[in-house]
Amino acid sequence: MRKNLLAVALLVGVIVVVYLWMMANRTFTWQTTYLHESDEPYDCQIFDSLASATMPNGYTYWNQSLDSLMHVPGRKSLLIINTSWRLDEKQWQRVDSCLRRGDKVLVALDNDNTYLREKYHLSTSFDYSSVSKLAKTLKGHLVPDTLDWVGQAPLSVNVSQGLFSGWISLGFDSRFKPTAYLRADTLWKQLALAQKAVRSEFGGVYARDSVVEKREWFNYLSVDDHDLIVAESNGRLRMPISVAGHIGKGWLYVSSTPLFFTNYGALDPHVSKFLNRQMAQLADYPTYRVDCKLFQKTYKGNSGDDFTKSPLSYMLSKPPLRGALYTLLAAIVLFMVFTARRRQRVIPVHEPPANRNLEFVRLLGTIYHRRHDNIDLLRKKYTYFKDEVRRRMMIDLDDERGAEQNARLLAQRTGLDENEVATLLQRLRQIVATAGGDISSHDLISYIDQIENISKNL
Repeated sequence: MRKNLLAVALLVGVIVVVYLWMMANRTFTWQTTYLHESDEPYDCQIFDSLASATMPNGYTYWNQSLDSLMHVPGRKSLLIINTSWRLDEKQWQRVDSCLRRGDKVLVALDNDNTYLREKYHLSTSFDYSSVSKLAKTLKGHLVPDTLDWVGQAPLSVNVSQGLFSGWISLGFDSRFKPTAYLRADTLWKQLALAQKAVRSEFGGVYARDSVVEKREWFNYLSVDDHDLIVAESNGRLRMPISVAGHIGKGWLYVSSTPLFFTNYGALDPHVSKFLNRQMAQLADYPTYRVDCKLFQKTYKGNSGDDFTKSPLSYMLSKPPLRGALYTLLAAIVLFMVFTARRRQRVIPVHEPPANRNLEFVRLLGTIYHRRHDNIDLLRKKYTYFKDEVRRRMMIDLDDERGAEQNARLLAQRTGLDENEVATLLQRLRQIVATAGGDISSHDLISYIDQIENISKNL
């Protein structure tokens, strides 16, 4: 009784915990991992599914080797969403070869890249995205930023603060032109960017990195100590966040908004409009989103690489999973402690099952003896005999046209007289085919003996 009460209490407790867990609000993890199979805000499950359904020439998430992607025939578009790890320059050289032969590449960076800075004179600011700023903007505590798309199909949208990694520095490479700007809508941006800005002969306004005094607000790198800041007619400033350049026969698009290419960006009504413009640049060819792990440089040091963690280390790094694991281990220890005692049970004595075959045979014999239906017994015996001959010799005894040949084969196989075998088979067919009638017990025994004689010699 006590065991039943304990089991019922445990079951009720599990049901209550599961119900509370289902009714509780879900807690999201705001980490920029860009995982393909995760529906967290800054992962890419929803983004990849929408892109695969809307891109006219196809969209594929590619997590195989980069060499196999290079051997895919035809022109293609590559989408590279980079995490904040260092990048392998050898892999970037392969991407550059794709550009030279006519492919399109869109790189969304949230960190400065040495290869892009040295090869194409491009650099990006970083440490600008913030979840707290995003939350404050959504609550109305901060003014949204304004994005201006100046490429094909111009567009202006208001986007929450905290979704930008920064802006892009063009240096003096004339191959790249801005396709989108971030306006300096908030006051602190205008104050910091307007300090000692000087006009240049290129028609824009340049501000040196050494001029920006509030470095806790601006943590960015520049090429040749210059960042391109464009001045509008009303005196406001705006910074490039997306550029496009013709490299060889292909096009290179660089964006400093990697968080747009996530589940959050795909579902946000304002960001999705801007995201459609960026993805339209790749729509001419089949598009492949390359896993950022293929570009990651392997080096020793404090990398904090989440991709190389074992399942156990990953569980221990997440507080909810760690608590669940410790609870499970504690429950196993308690179960072992309380069930370690030896349980003595009575071993029941089982009687061996009685052999009832003889009684079954006697029962069947009694039933047939009382019915005394000799024709029915002969029919069953003949049916069994036909099946045995068909199984062993592949002969159909019901075939009257081949009766002589069948009798000859049976006689050769059994060593009996052919005429006796033919006469027996013909007589059996006649008796079985006749409806009604009866035979004596003596004739029944004679026919069965002859059938058994043939069966034993098969």
